[in-house]
Amino acid sequence: MYSLKTAAIAFLITGVFLGKAYAQHPITVTINSISRDHQIVGNVIGLTETARKNHKMVVFVKTDKWYIHPYAQGGDGKSWAAIAPDGSWKISTVKRDFPASSTAALVVTMGSKVPSPIKDLNSIPHIAIFVKELEGTSDFNKL
Repeated sequence: MYSLKTAAIAFLITGVFLGKAYAQHPITVTINSISRDHQIVGNVIGLTETARKNHKMVVFVKTDKWYIHPYAQGGDGKSWAAIAPDGSWKISTVKRDFPASSTAALVVTMGSKVPSPIKDLNSIPHIAIFVKELEGTSDFNKL
């Protein structure tokens, strides 16, 4: 009985330390601005320093399906964005022939292989997501 109690306490302590290494608060992500043919800028709040270094931002645009923006391949600044120490991130934009009706920013693990195109963003493992409807806003027709 003593060993079961000890194991339970060890499990709880491990969970507390792992949780603290991952996030200080609930993790939130925002898209702050979209500049046509320049960049999308946003923020992530709630990641610890360790978690920040182990995650990246992936931005999608929706036309008929969700596509990685601006490019499906290319690394930091092209197919994904690094998260700066202050939580900010930015990625290049490219205006396409078909305007995007929505855009989304996902916080995913650094080693993630993110599919594109995709019908359902929730099928991508992520720790935070922000979706912005573009139609009817000043950001429509920028992406």
